Amino acid sequence: MFDSTTPYSAPQVVPVPTMAPPPSVVPPTQPRSHKKIWRTLFLVVLVAAAGVGAAYYFFVLAVTPEKVMGKMWTAMSGVTSTEFGLEVTGTGMGMVDGKGDAPRHEAELVMALMANGAFAYLDNLFAMDFSLHTTADSETVFGFAGASRSVGGADYIKLTEVPKTALPIDTGDFDAMSVLRDRWIVIDRAEIAKSLHLEQFFAQLDSQTAGTTTSHADAVKAVFATYLPAILHVTATLPTEDIGGVSSFHYAYTIDEAAVRTLESQLQIALGDDLQQGSFDKIDAFLDSTENLQGEMWIAKATSYVTKVTMTGDVMQKSESSTFTDKIAFTVALTLSNPNATISVEAPSDATPIIDVMKEVMEKVMEFTTADDDGDGLTNINETKHNTDPANSDTDGDGFSDGDEVKGGYNPLGEGKMPVEIQKVEFGD
Repeated sequence: MFDSTTPYSAPQVVPVPTMAPPPSVVPPTQPRSHKKIWRTLFLVVLVAAAGVGAAYYFFVLAVTPEKVMGKMWTAMSGVTSTEFGLEVTGTGMGMVDGKGDAPRHEAELVMALMANGAFAYLDNLFAMDFSLHTTADSETVFGFAGASRSVGGADYIKLTEVPKTALPIDTGDFDAMSVLRDRWIVIDRAEIAKSLHLEQFFAQLDSQTAGTTTSHADAVKAVFATYLPAILHVTATLPTEDIGGVSSFHYAYTIDEAAVRTLESQLQIALGDDLQQGSFDKIDAFLDSTENLQGEMWIAKATSYVTKVTMTGDVMQKSESSTFTDKIAFTVALTLSNPNATISVEAPSDATPIIDVMKEVMEKVMEFTTADDDGDGLTNINETKHNTDPANSDTDGDGFSDGDEVKGGYNPLGEGKMPVEIQKVEFGD
C-alpha cells in the first residue's frame, strides 16, 4: 500500500553485461594417411639405394682390376702411334781392367739406358734420342749416345758420344770412330743394295716378308688377343696417380712365365714354317735366367691407355764369359703419352750415306796401321810392341835402324838377338 509519508526512490537499473561473440569454429585437422607417409619414405629409400648402387657399380664393380685390364688390352690393340720415354738400369758385380799396370779387379757395375722419342708404325715414322753408359765404382768406363730417325723409307743416325777404338801406342789411343761423331748418317737400303749389287736379294727378302705378313697377320693377332692378357697377374690395387697430367689407375703385377711360354708355343703354331726360332730361344733363355719378375702399371681412367709400366727382376749369370760375376738386378720404366696423335719426323738434310762413312773409317784405319813416323820400316804400332821410339829411327844408336834390326831378328834396344817369339811381328810395308 502506498504510504505518502515515505519518500519515493526510483528503482536502480542494473546494466546487463555485453556478451562477446562466440569464437569462430575451426574444423579439426584430419590425421595424415599412413599410406602416404610410407610411400614417401619408400621413394626416399629407393632413390638412396639407387644412388648407392650406382656409386658401388661405378666406383667398385666397374673398375675392378680385371675389367680395367680388359679394357686396357682392347685400347692398346688400337694404338698406332705414341710418344715414349724409356729408362733401363742394371746393377751387379763384375770384372774390370785396372788403370795402368793395375790388374783386373771386381767392381760394382751400373749400366743405364735412357731413351725418349715417338713412333707411328703405319707411317713408318720413328724418332729417338738415346744414351747408354756404364760405370765401375761410380766412374764412367763406357759411353754411347746419339739420335735416330726413320722417315721416307730411310734410317738416319747421329752419334754424339762414341767409344774409342783403343790401340795402345805412345802417341795416344787410336780413334777411328771420330768420323762418326756429330754428323747425320743415312742408311738407305735401296742405295746400299745398288752399291753392293744386292737388288735381287733384297727384292726376294721383301717378297718373303710381305707374304709372311699377309698370311699370318690375322693368326698372330688372334694369338696375342687370346693369350697376352694372361701374362700379367694383378696382385694389388694401389692409389691412383697422375702420370704426365693423366689420372691413372695404379696396379702391382707379376708375370706368369707359364703364360709367356704358352703364348710362345701358340705363336710357333701360327707362324709355322716362317718361324724364326732364334727369337724364341732368346725368350726361353731370358726366362730361364730371371727371377722375381714383377712391376707396376698405370692405366688412364678416361681412355684405358697405358700411361706407365715398370718391371724389376734379377738376371742370374750362367756364362763364364760374362763381364758380370753375379746376378744383375734390373729395372725398366716405360712411359707412354699422346696415343694415336699425329707424329711428325723430318729427315736430316745434311746426312752422309753410310757407304761413304765406312770408306772414311777404313781410310783412317789404314792410315793409322801403316803409319811410320820415323821412316825406319817399323810401323808406329810395332814400335810400341818393341818399346822403341816411334820418333827415332835408331833407338839404341848403334847405326842400324830399328826396322832393319827387328826384321833381321836383332834387338833394337841393345846388343844381341831377340827371342824368337818377339820376332813375330807385322810390318806396315
